[in-house]
Amino acid sequence: MRTINFISHIKQENPDKNYYYFLLLLPVLLFTFWAYTPALDNHFLSWDDQYYVTNNPYIQQPTLESLKTLTNQVVSLNYHPLTMMSLWANAKLTGTLSASPFIWTNVLLHMANTAFAFLLTYKLSERKWLVALATAALFGLHPMHIESVAWISERKDVLYTFFFLASMYSYTQYTSDSKWQYLALSFLLFAASCLSKAMAVALVPALFLIDLIKHRNLKNTSVYIEKIPFALLALLIGSIALSVQGGGDFYGLLSLSENTAAISMDVSFLDRIKNAAFANYYYLKNFLLSTSFSAYHPYSLADSLSPFFTGLTAMVLLASILLAYLKKEYHLLFSLGFYLATIGLVLQLIPVGSAVVAERYTYLPYLGLGYGVGHLLERLSRSLGTYLPSIGLMVISSVMGYTTYQQADIWQDHISLFGQAADQYPEDPFIRKTLASGYWKEGKLDSAQHHIQYAIDNLGLTTSPAFELLANCYADKGESRKAMAFFNEAVRIDSHNITARYHRGLELLKYDPAKAIEDFNYCANASNEYVRSLVYGPRGRAYGLQGEYNLALSDLNQAIRRHPNDVNGYLDRAVTYERLSKKELAYADYLKVLSLDADNTYAKERLDILHIDNL
Repeated sequence: MRTINFISHIKQENPDKNYYYFLLLLPVLLFTFWAYTPALDNHFLSWDDQYYVTNNPYIQQPTLESLKTLTNQVVSLNYHPLTMMSLWANAKLTGTLSASPFIWTNVLLHMANTAFAFLLTYKLSERKWLVALATAALFGLHPMHIESVAWISERKDVLYTFFFLASMYSYTQYTSDSKWQYLALSFLLFAASCLSKAMAVALVPALFLIDLIKHRNLKNTSVYIEKIPFALLALLIGSIALSVQGGGDFYGLLSLSENTAAISMDVSFLDRIKNAAFANYYYLKNFLLSTSFSAYHPYSLADSLSPFFTGLTAMVLLASILLAYLKKEYHLLFSLGFYLATIGLVLQLIPVGSAVVAERYTYLPYLGLGYGVGHLLERLSRSLGTYLPSIGLMVISSVMGYTTYQQADIWQDHISLFGQAADQYPEDPFIRKTLASGYWKEGKLDSAQHHIQYAIDNLGLTTSPAFELLANCYADKGESRKAMAFFNEAVRIDSHNITARYHRGLELLKYDPAKAIEDFNYCANASNEYVRSLVYGPRGRAYGLQGEYNLALSDLNQAIRRHPNDVNGYLDRAVTYERLSKKELAYADYLKVLSLDADNTYAKERLDILHIDNL
């Protein structure tokens, strides 16, 4: 009864002077935070996190020079400098040993986005608290959003959405009082959103949807002229995105951190339509009932439903949008139109990657659908004269929050995440290979070898990375002959596989340093910045084994500059200094080794010998 009286009091107040609605947002934010608490102690994943954080030298060494480099660097086939700068700031403030601070930042951004969802829809709905509450609750608690929040590599999702919603809010304010400052601020926020993720170009049609809700005259040319800067920026960002997704550097203006291009599926036009229709059905269905979570959904999933059924779903959606426009049901039009505008670019009409759908793609689009649900509940509440719709919202939110709480913990580590994916798609070779990679990095070599061998023998996965992973398993087991056979096969299939050449070089270093140097030299000339940064240490060691001490010293100095906390660099340089009869410098490096590894027996022995020699 207290809740009903409180809400009644809110409804009776002058909406222009009423700030009680903020209290309605508070429990939503608290429940959203609770739902993501299992994710706060999650670990880095071996799935893009290596490109963004763990293997990225500019994040691992967050200097001002690194920050400058990140402003024009393509990372994981995306140009999103603000996203990378935010990760740089995380690394600068808290280091990179733990994933927790990075995930905390994602969760806090998600909570801010949830608050923005409330404020924006409260304004768009003409201060209907139930509409705003429903939109915020469904946005904050929906389990399909876990991928965008719990995955560090999806910092771009939560960050671009923050600026996207802020831009929409500022533009909505502009439509109310026509102050150009709000339009200018909206554009600046749009630019920030675009520099966080290229998907932000969907803001342009979203602005027209706001115009319709605010009953602006679309026959007035000023409505279009004011959006020209938005459209031009969207075209520029779209052009950059197409270039970098294809492995390009946008006419030489950007630098590449990897030498790869997006996986482009050879899909016919009719299959593209079929896949897009399926993806739309999948996203709509999972908005209503989220089941069968997986970090990866292969194209074969699209064959699980009749194209007639998924095509009919798409036609109903388009017809509903048209009917809403003709009937001037602009709130419904905003709901469905916003969903379609923000999901349309990832429906695989232009196929990129090997997944037909991805849960992270729903992060912003579901705000539109949540807005529609909010209006439905508000109308039911008014027509029935009851608070049952509000109670229903509480029940739905509770179920979603509990599901999110459970699924967030699945993102605990790589093995847990892709173990779930393998349970759902046991015969998918990509999932088997990715799971095997996680086991290998955890040192669980038998499990890693089992999954990658199964993918090669039974699922037809005969790619260069697959044989490289199998070779790494044998190398770590000490079976050098088998390891070299599979490394050679990996390089034969793809001579440009830099990581295969690097790992083969490490294996050759054990018995043929001259051959190892050949592989390391190839890697040193590659565009993969991370592998380039790793080459100096082992190549320096190889030069030392060859007796080329000056070359060894040059490489080891580079290795230490790039990885100042790596014990092996100082140890190898100390040995090299001894060979060059620079005992004082060797002594200093052995001391540095002990400061990093107090139990290093070799460094202790050499220090004792050098000390005696100096007496």
